[in-house]
Amino acid sequence: MNLNTSATLLPLHRRLRRDHFLHFKRPPALRLRADCGTLWVTVDGEPEDIQIEAGESRVFDTHAPITVGTLGGDAVLSATRLVVPRMQRLQAWLRRWTMQRAQPRYEALT
Repeated sequence: MNLNTSATLLPLHRRLRRDHFLHFKRPPALRLRADCGTLWVTVDGEPEDIQIEAGESRVFDTHAPITVGTLGGDAVLSATRLVVPRMQRLQAWLRRWTMQRAQPRYEALT
């Protein structure tokens, strides 16, 4: 079962079964917490998946789609929106923009 969610549903407290996945299509800055069980998190564009154990949490400040499932069995998750100050959002956007536009520079050898 796939469950699509949007930022308007935050905060969110949900039990996930082994075959359930929660998709955040364009998430705001948010904190995911594993209240019970282990969460398996995939962020589009990131090379490695993230594992969140019971009692742990992780902050995600990307706007890339996020998929959350369980690892091994049922899990309970909490998702809350983080309020990021405007200057920090601007700095993060500028950092991402600079990294995307960075081109290797070569000097002519003479």
